[in-house]
Amino acid sequence: TFAPYSDQPIEALARDVTAVALGRSIFINTCATCHGSSAQGAIGFPNLGDNIWHWGGTPERVLEAVLDGREGIMPAWGTALTGMGGPQAIDNVVRYTQSLSGTAQPEDSEAAAKGKPLYDTLCVACHGDRGQGDPALGAPSLADDYSLYGSDEQSLRLSIATGRRGVMPAHRQLLGETRSRLVAAYVWSLSNPMAPAGNDASRPPVSP
Repeated sequence: TFAPYSDQPIEALARDVTAVALGRSIFINTCATCHGSSAQGAIGFPNLGDNIWHWGGTPERVLEAVLDGREGIMPAWGTALTGMGGPQAIDNVVRYTQSLSGTAQPEDSEAAAKGKPLYDTLCVACHGDRGQGDPALGAPSLADDYSLYGSDEQSLRLSIATGRRGVMPAHRQLLGETRSRLVAAYVWSLSNPMAPAGNDASRPPVSP
């Protein structure tokens, strides 16, 4: 069943309706526990049907994630920030990160200004000077309105103060190269509607 798809490029598999259907079946049996049967994810588990890829969304990067897993670590900065900027430091950094994504309120501009030098000291190395993120590190962009662990103020405070650790298990040993390739093709097809498989009636609905 799987032999014809061995070593096939992800882009080619994503345009093969049968290959995508096989990849979807493997996904549902193996990946749906975390990402959901429709691949829309949940808090702490990324939506695979949108165009936000913390580790990069090229076919090769998607296949790497399936085969070898990912580990994303956000350090806990609560103690360091409080020592540098006092009891309001975490809130100030929250306000500054919200300003990067355009979700801050006008009345928060003073707090955001106080948060910027703290961000530039501790956060810029991973998230970039404009909050653009770094796919090589799995550091998410802070310039959009999406947050893997929630974008409400309490969730942002928790992320900054206590850190996060997200693990995507490696599936190389469990699935093997070819089945992992089929899963990667299915996942990649979800955010690349130019592939004919995107019009397959068997494809589950995903958010735009």
